Order: sequence, then C-alpha cells, then structure tokens
Amino acid sequence: MDNSGMSQMFPGDTLAEEKTSLRLLAVFNFLQIFGFMVVLITIIVAWMSPGVHRTRVWYSFMLSWLFYCLSYFMLAGGQVGPEPAFSVCLVQAALIYSGPVLISSATLSLILYMYLTLSFVLRNGTPTSKRHTTMIQVYPYIAWALRFIVALSIGLSHQSFVARDTTGFYCHFTNAVQATISAVIALITVLIMIFLEVRIAILLSRNWVAFRKFHPNSQSGISLPLIIRLCIFTIMSIVGLGLTALSFLPQSTVDEGKTHLAAAIIPCFAGFIFGTQKDTFKALMFWRPSIAEDKPTAKAGNSATV
Repeated sequence: MDNSGMSQMFPGDTLAEEKTSLRLLAVFNFLQIFGFMVVLITIIVAWMSPGVHRTRVWYSFMLSWLFYCLSYFMLAGGQVGPEPAFSVCLVQAALIYSGPVLISSATLSLILYMYLTLSFVLRNGTPTSKRHTTMIQVYPYIAWALRFIVALSIGLSHQSFVARDTTGFYCHFTNAVQATISAVIALITVLIMIFLEVRIAILLSRNWVAFRKFHPNSQSGISLPLIIRLCIFTIMSIVGLGLTALSFLPQSTVDEGKTHLAAAIIPCFAGFIFGTQKDTFKALMFWRPSIAEDKPTAKAGNSATV
C-alpha cells in the first residue's frame, strides 16, 4: 500500500493514526468473518445433526445474520485507497442501511413465534399453525427487501450522498435521511419486541404450573433456558442496534471506529447464544457413543427447538 493510497483514506492523519486505523479495520474484518463462521457452523450443525431439531423461524433468524455479515464483505479489497466503484458502494450502502431492519425484524419474528406458541399451547393446547409460522418466517425478508429498495432508490437519485465511511470500514450515505429511516423502523420494532417479552413474562407468571408440566415433554421446543437466552440476546441486540444507529449519523460525536467494532461483535454473540445449547454440544462431540436416553422421544418434525 503506497502513501498516496493511505492519504486518500486518512487525509491529514499522522503515520501513527494511520496504523491505528488499519488495526481497527483489521479487527473489524476479523469480527465480521468470525461472526459469519460461527453462525454458519451453528446452522450446519443444526441442519446436519439428526439429534438437533430447529424450527423454520430459527433458521430464518440465523440466516439473517449471515446476510448481515455478508453485506460488510462487499468492500473487501476496497476499504483502503481510492474510492470504490459507485455501483459497489451504492449496493453496499443500501445493504448496510437495510441490515438493522432485517436483524430487528428477524429477532422480532423469533420472539413473536415464541409468544404465539406459548399462548396457543398453554391456553388452547394447540401449536402455532403452519400459515402463521410461514408469515412470521418471511416477514423479516419482505421488510428487508422494501428497505433495500428505498435506500437504493434514494442513492440513485442523490449519488453525491454515496461515499465510503471515514473509517474506511464500509460505504454509507452522507446525509441523515437514510439513517433516520432505519433508526425509526428499528426503534418501532424494538418497542414491539419489548412489549412481547413483557407479555411472555406475564403469560408465564399466570400459567407457571401449566408451563412446568408442559415444557419437559414439549413438542414445540420452548423451554425456560431458551426464553432466558432470547431475552439476553434481545438486550444485546438493542445495544448493538443503538450503536449502529449512532454510527450512521453524519454528525455523530462518538468514536466511529470503536462503535463499528462493538456492533460487529453482535453476530458472534448470536452464534454463541443460539449455538451453545445442550443438543448442539452433543452433536459436536461426535466421537462419543450415542446414549439412548439422550435421543429425543418425539418425532423430529414436532420437536423442533426455536
């Protein structure tokens, strides 16, 4: 990398500042790749292992994190030096700004599925219908596609707004309109998530005895540890989305590089939180002989875990 290329990315910076920025860039890329691999391995283990069963909504949720990480890979090789091609920068910027919508919607869909399943089983004794499950599964991607189209359209209409971020991590829009749209959608989604989690807590408190009898032999895969995992992840997602929204704002006073790094950790947490369940660990320890009592007694189609 010659000095002219460096100066185009870090105009006026000292050599020490340039090295610090490049180190942050390397850490950011590592976190995105590591998060992608953790989530991918989690999906592959769940898909390939006969003793691990997950719902379609769970797969939809985990896939959303793969798409989220992939959106940051588009600028690989173009994060330092001359500005990347406009078409590449525009598409990545549109993907970056639609990413929070996808992630928040996918998390909401998982919480909504859990709430409906608990509500139906505890109150009616019937599972969530396939039609409801399908609607919950595809909703995040419809919201994502619509947000991507809007971002792409605005970028095409105002090409001067499309540029590489000052950190060089990815391309973004220099005006606040796109950030505001994504932030508002994510905020509304988060509020709904919090409302549903409160409803889940109320539902469990009112039906605790029934839940204790229900979940050991559950055909829905809902359990208290899983609910706790989801609540913890929701809190972390809110923090991550908040940091992402702050970094999007053109006049933000926060340290953009460190904010980007903090947000890049969230996909890693997604993989670890939802990939460290007991059945997954058993599947990973393939060298151990199977124990009869470890095998699920319910049919795979009916015992999927969220």
